[in-house]
This record gives sequence, C-alpha cells and structure tokens, in this order.
Amino acid sequence: MKARTPEPEVALKRFTTGGFVFCAGLMVILLADAMLTPTLQQELTTLLGLLLMGLGSFFALMGYLAISLLPILLFLLEPSHDRSDRH
Repeated sequence: MKARTPEPEVALKRFTTGGFVFCAGLMVILLADAMLTPTLQQELTTLLGLLLMGLGSFFALMGYLAISLLPILLFLLEPSHDRSDRH
C-alpha cells in the first residue's frame, strides 16, 4: 500500500492543479452567463465549465486525501513490531 501512495510533492501538485482547474471551470460558467445570450451555445459552454469544475474537484480531492488521510491510514494499518513486544 505504501508503494501506491504518491509523494507529498506530487499530492500537493495534484491538489493545487485541481484547484486551478476548478476555478477555471467556474470562470467559464460566470463568463458564459455574463457574455452569452441564452442559447444552446451558452448551455454547452456552461456544460464545459461544469465538466472542468468536476474534474478539478476530483483531482483536488485526490490530492487532499493523499496529503492528509493516507499518511494517517498508513500509520494506523502498518504492522508495528514495537507494539507487539509490550503485551
């Protein structure tokens, strides 16, 4: 399990990239609402923004979990020889 966890630098990069992609999707939605008339083009542009927001959320969540939750789980699930000696 330890080999599958990313390095902290990779996880932080994934988290920040996800945040930027999320913000880009939000910007696409806001600009489509402000600058385009209510047509099919506006709806498709908004859909693109929603897809970007979803993708960014997923990457940010994966990066955040790798930074915060996985080290705790590895610590708790890792077999420790020191604990078994104490009885």
